[in-house]
Amino acid sequence: MIKKKLTIEDFEPISARDLAYKIRAVDFGFKNPKSEEARTNRRPNLAFFLGAGASKDSGIILAGEMMKIFKNEIFEINCPELETDEEKSNWLKEKGWYKDGKKEYGCLFEKFRDTRNDRQRFIEKICHTNPLTGKSVEPSFGYLILADLLLRNYINTVVTPNFDDLVYIASTTFTGNRPIVYAYGILASEMKINDSHSRVLKLHGDYLYSNIVNTDDEMDAKSDAINTPGKDAREIISHLNMERQVRTVLDNFGLIVVGYAGGDKTIMQMLEQVSEHNGLYWCYIKDYPPDVDVLKLVKSKNGKLVKIAGFDDMMKEIADVTNFSIDDLLTSFEKRKETLVERITKFNEDYTKKSLGEYAEELTEKQKDKPSENLSAVDYFVLGDRAYKDGNYVLAEENYRKAIELNSTHSGVYVNLGNILAGDKKFRKEAEETYLRAIELDPLNDVAYNNLGVFYMYELKRLEAAEENFREAIELAPTKSMYHLNLGALLYAQKQINEAIDSIKKSIELDERNSSALITLAAINKKLGNTNELKKYIEKIRLIIENDDYYSLARLNSILNDKETALKNLKQAVDKNSLLRVSARESYALEWIRDDERFWEIVGRDE
Repeated sequence: MIKKKLTIEDFEPISARDLAYKIRAVDFGFKNPKSEEARTNRRPNLAFFLGAGASKDSGIILAGEMMKIFKNEIFEINCPELETDEEKSNWLKEKGWYKDGKKEYGCLFEKFRDTRNDRQRFIEKICHTNPLTGKSVEPSFGYLILADLLLRNYINTVVTPNFDDLVYIASTTFTGNRPIVYAYGILASEMKINDSHSRVLKLHGDYLYSNIVNTDDEMDAKSDAINTPGKDAREIISHLNMERQVRTVLDNFGLIVVGYAGGDKTIMQMLEQVSEHNGLYWCYIKDYPPDVDVLKLVKSKNGKLVKIAGFDDMMKEIADVTNFSIDDLLTSFEKRKETLVERITKFNEDYTKKSLGEYAEELTEKQKDKPSENLSAVDYFVLGDRAYKDGNYVLAEENYRKAIELNSTHSGVYVNLGNILAGDKKFRKEAEETYLRAIELDPLNDVAYNNLGVFYMYELKRLEAAEENFREAIELAPTKSMYHLNLGALLYAQKQINEAIDSIKKSIELDERNSSALITLAAINKKLGNTNELKKYIEKIRLIIENDDYYSLARLNSILNDKETALKNLKQAVDKNSLLRVSARESYALEWIRDDERFWEIVGRDE
């Protein structure tokens, strides 16, 4: 007799609301579930298992989207001549390294980035910024609810193969609760299952560590590390400790699985260890039923299928049943705010009494009256920014250097100091070192990469280095209009005209009021003789340009061949901000007045 294949029709799915009441069951016996007594004495009987789908609404790309990125780069490098999807698919199938099906993700990732460190850096970037939208990754509403459940001890354990830090970020941001994150197996040996403190077990590691698990070999190592000759003992212990702690969780808690489709063989083997007495609740999107392997697992554990509309919608149902309250959350914010203010006041009362601007004014007066008075690194940073804003670059430099002397770990101070040094030939070497130090302190400082690119392009004429830094800045912050403009200007200097225009148009697309981008594109079209395009951009510039934006006015006047007005406006611009002299010497839009000696009297030669 042929055994019937399991289908979703063999199950009677429960709702998210039903699941919420199972979570709330730990309230039995408490007269007031909102009391501190209830929070302290709850004993959770369920844990969450979060797959990648739970992070989708927060901006984390899914495995399928990642594989598209992998494939696009692999095809671009290895077979750019192939045009159709069928040709590319056939090319893949002919490769010995390629594995179809559930092993496809691992083999593609290994081909895309062939070292563990490179894979770790890629994961780190997508955990901060969605590469498809350019938007920052932020915890969605569902994570806010999960953070609240952890705070109130309805749940105290989250297990996840995800690399992101959304559970921890949501908890610390919205509730002040700080879960213990076990991302490295050796640390997991310290976990105590009876401890009520919130905890997150990250099965595949954390992007902050280099031992994240992505490829097939790395995933298999979790299961057979002890039998693999030559493996680092620390790594073996790490895998075994994590496995041991996960088994302990599965022995003591029922499991709510959400956002996971069951595609990882090693994780499915792990989930087989769930005790059928504790409960297995597998959540699935209503139009995307689980595959047969998942159905078999749920059936074998006497589990339940939970039909949901999505992670955030499911958590909203749970919030309603478990008495989640925005008012309570805001009250918690206020209490933490009061505590923070009280602590800061003990350090320095001035910070709590004045806004930053008012504080800067007071510090400026204090520095005039008592130059030798002791100030903190933060004080000097504030003073430096104030002097920089006022155009007093000598005083700004002095204050930035004092800030660095007192505390040399603030990346932003080095960026601002580099901006001041960059325009002076005598300090160019130090300017470069200052920008590089800013990046060393904060490798994700997109402003530092962009400003270093500008420095390489205009001051040192190192165009390849400039392009590398502009592209790094764009990768870190793809929605910043000015970065695309700078890259476009560089590509134009390299005679890559079409690519330059595309990049500058992208800058305008991101910020329609970016007058510099519009002016640069107008200048390029004038050089190319594109009269109609030139008129179009001139009209747009006139609509947005401000009367006191003398530098933009000077460039526009130059494009319109109004030399006298251009020189007059340029003089006012440089008098207002002397650092503009550097960019004026190189501006494409000022080409039509650069042959006038008065131009060089205003901006100075390259000194």
